[in-house]
Amino acid sequence: MNKRYILFLTVLFAAAISFQLKKPKKGDYLSLHYADKISMDSLSYIIEVLASDSLEGRATGTEGELKAAFFLSMLHVDNNVMPVGEYYFQEYEVIKPEVPDVVIATDRAVYNVGEDFLSLFPHDSAVFSDDHIVYAGYGIDEPSWNDYAYRDVKGKIVLVKEGEPLDMFGTKILTATERPSKWSADPIHAYILKRNAAIKYGAKALLYYAPKNYKLFKEIYRNIYNKNNRTSTIKKDTLYDFIISDKIMQDLTGYETLDTVYYTGRKDRKWNVPVTIDYGSKNVSVYSQNIIAFIKGKEKPEEIILITTNYDHLGKEDTVIYRGANNNGSGSAALIEIAKAFQLAADDGYFMKRSIMFVHFSGREKKHLGAKYFYDNLPVKKENIKAVIDIDMIGFLDTLSTDPSVVYMANSLHNKQFFKRLKSVNKAGPKLKIRFLNHKKLFANEEQASDGVIFYKENFPVITFHNTNLYPYNRTPEDTPDKISWDTYKQRVKYIFMTAWLLANE
Repeated sequence: MNKRYILFLTVLFAAAISFQLKKPKKGDYLSLHYADKISMDSLSYIIEVLASDSLEGRATGTEGELKAAFFLSMLHVDNNVMPVGEYYFQEYEVIKPEVPDVVIATDRAVYNVGEDFLSLFPHDSAVFSDDHIVYAGYGIDEPSWNDYAYRDVKGKIVLVKEGEPLDMFGTKILTATERPSKWSADPIHAYILKRNAAIKYGAKALLYYAPKNYKLFKEIYRNIYNKNNRTSTIKKDTLYDFIISDKIMQDLTGYETLDTVYYTGRKDRKWNVPVTIDYGSKNVSVYSQNIIAFIKGKEKPEEIILITTNYDHLGKEDTVIYRGANNNGSGSAALIEIAKAFQLAADDGYFMKRSIMFVHFSGREKKHLGAKYFYDNLPVKKENIKAVIDIDMIGFLDTLSTDPSVVYMANSLHNKQFFKRLKSVNKAGPKLKIRFLNHKKLFANEEQASDGVIFYKENFPVITFHNTNLYPYNRTPEDTPDKISWDTYKQRVKYIFMTAWLLANE
C-alpha cells in the first residue's frame, strides 16, 4: 500500500470522526421534533389576549393582572401541564403604602411625620407610650461589641444612632482599621442591620438618629410614597421604627448632639421623658400571584430545571394602556408553548431525566416582588434547582439589524461541553445567530434586570434570553403585538425549548 493511499485513508477516517462528533445526537433530533410542535398561532393568540383592552396592562395587584393569571393557568390546564400542588397560584400580599397619620409626642411638643421624622416601613395602626426611652448607642449586635448587652429593651422605645465606635485615635474598633464595618459602610444596609437587632432584642419602637444621612432617608421616604412607585411586600412586624431629626433628639435627650454622649462600659442609660407614639395606618393590602406548573422527571425527579418569565406590566394611566406585548407578553406566551411541548413529549413516553418547573412571575415592574416571594417560599429545596432559564422580551427584531435571525443570551452556566452540544442542536434546528451578553453587566442593576437577577445573586446558574437592547417601545403604550417579529420570535422560542431539553437531560 503506497504512502499517498494511506494518507488519503487517514484523512478520510479523521473527517468521518469529525462528522460523527459534530452530528447531533438522537435526543437532539427528538427535541427538534417537539420544538416543531410550538405553534405560531398559539403564540400570537396568547400575546393578543395579554395585550388586550380587557387586561388593562396587567399591573401588579389589579383585576387585569388577575385575569391574565387565570388565562395563563387555564392554558396550562388545556395543555395538561399540572401544578406543583393542588393549585397553580402562589398568592402573596402586596401592600400599597399611603402616607400614614403618625405623631410622636413628648411633654414638650408634638412632632409630625414627614416634617420632624420619617417612617419607611408599613405598620398596623396603634397607640402606645412609655415614661422613658432607652439609649442603645450604635445599636450594634456583635460578639465584640454588643450595645444590647445588659440592657432590657423588651417592649421599650429605643434610641440608636448611626455610625460605629472609634478608639481614641479615630480607628474603627470593629475592624481595627480606618475601613468601616457593615454597621456603617452603607447607610441603608446599616439601618436595616440595626433595625433587625432591635427586633431581635424585643424593642417596641426604634428611634434612629442619622444626622449625616437624614437627607438621603428623606429622599427614600418621598420615593416610597410616590404614586408611581407604591408597592411593597415588606412584612409587618412588631417593631415601629422612625428616623428622627435633630429637633426630636434634642427634646428627648437634652443634648445638642449624641457625639458628646459616651456611655462608659456601655452600661444602661435612659432618659425619663414621657413619649407617646400614635400610628394611623392608611395602607391598602391587595393580592397578587405567581403561576407555577410542573412536569416530573423520570431518572432524577428531585433535580429541577427552572424556566421563568414575568407576565405583569405597567397597567393603565387614565385611558392610556401600557400593553406590554413584547414586555413581557412574548416571554409569557413562550413559556406556555415550551411547557406544552415538554408535556407532549411526556405524553408520548419521552420523559426528561430532571423535573421542569415553569413559573410566571408577577411583580416584575414592582422591583421583582413575585420572584423575591417565590425565592423566599420555594416549593422545592434550593439545592435541587440545578439551573434557571429566564425569558425576558424575545419578540422584537431591531430593524437596523443586519441579521434577522439573532438572539441575545447571557449565561452564568460554566459548562463548555453543554454549549458545544447546544451549538450542534442550533445547527440542526433554529439556526439562530447567538450573541452572548456579559451576565455581570446585565445583572449589575437589579431594578433594570430581568427576574433572573434574584437567582443570579444567590449564585444559581442562570441563562437569560433577550431580543435586543435596542427596543424603542419598551415601557411605552406603543409596545403592541404588531411590534413582534413573528418568524424570528418562533425560532427563538424553539431554541429556548431545545436549550431546556438539553439541561433537563444532560
